[in-house]
Amino acid sequence: MYSKLKKMNIKNFKNIGLAEIDFTESPIIALKGNNDAGKSSVIDAFAVLAYNAYETNQKGFIRLGTNGFGVMVELDDGTTVTRIKKENANFYEVRHPDGRVWNTDRLPRGESLPEEVENVMGCTRESETKEFLHIRTYKDQMLFISTPNSVNYKVMY
Repeated sequence: MYSKLKKMNIKNFKNIGLAEIDFTESPIIALKGNNDAGKSSVIDAFAVLAYNAYETNQKGFIRLGTNGFGVMVELDDGTTVTRIKKENANFYEVRHPDGRVWNTDRLPRGESLPEEVENVMGCTRESETKEFLHIRTYKDQMLFISTPNSVNYKVMY
C-alpha cells in the first residue's frame, strides 16, 4: 500500500530552476501554461523519480549551467524519496518517518528501479514485460494524467 503525495520539489530539471508543488491544498493539481513553460518537465521529473524513467537520457535533463538535478517527493505518511542525478552521480534516498534511511550511492547502468523505491512509491510491474503499471480502482485517486501534445495542460491528482 502506498501513501498519497504531499509535496514535490524539483531543482535544475530541464527548464525548471526550482519548483515546489503542494498536493495538500487540493487533490487536483492542474499544470497550465504556454508551450515550453515546464508542464511536461514536471511530469518527466516525477517519472524519473518514481520509475527511473528515461534511464539512458537522464543526463540530458540536467538544466543548462548546473551540475545536476534533484527531485524529491514527500508522502502523506512522512516518507520522503529523493532522486539526485549529476554527471558522475546517480542515486536515491528514502527516509522513513521512524528514522530509517535507505540509499544508494550509485545506480548501475541498466539496473531498474530499486526495490525500496518501488515499494514506497506503490509501483506494480507486469510480470512478463517487467513494465510498470498504474493500477487503480474506482476508490483510488488518479495520480497523473498526461494529455496529447496539442493540449497545453497536464493534470495531477
